[in-house]
Amino acid sequence: MYSSWSELRNGYAKSLWKGFGGPFGSFVAIALLALTGIIPLASAASGSSYGWFAFEAVLLSRIISARITRANIFDSLLHPISAALLIYLIIYSWLMRGRIQWKGRTV
Repeated sequence: MYSSWSELRNGYAKSLWKGFGGPFGSFVAIALLALTGIIPLASAASGSSYGWFAFEAVLLSRIISARITRANIFDSLLHPISAALLIYLIIYSWLMRGRIQWKGRTV
């Protein structure tokens, strides 16, 4: 669908934040992404045993899900990066609301 990062970012910038029901839903989505994708890894990297446990639990759940759905298991290892990028896209979408032009109109 998108052939570059710029196209992907601009495509999602149109209305990604609305996909979560508005500002509150976007905040909840960002919080959950941070709790399952970024905070466990950051805690583990700082030496926390709870952080390692949480990171391993999230990673294991992603691997199990990938196996059940026959998805690429390697993608499971990229969950923290995926979460960070999605958080960025949600925030970017919110910041760009009312400034994006799509098919000649402001969205």
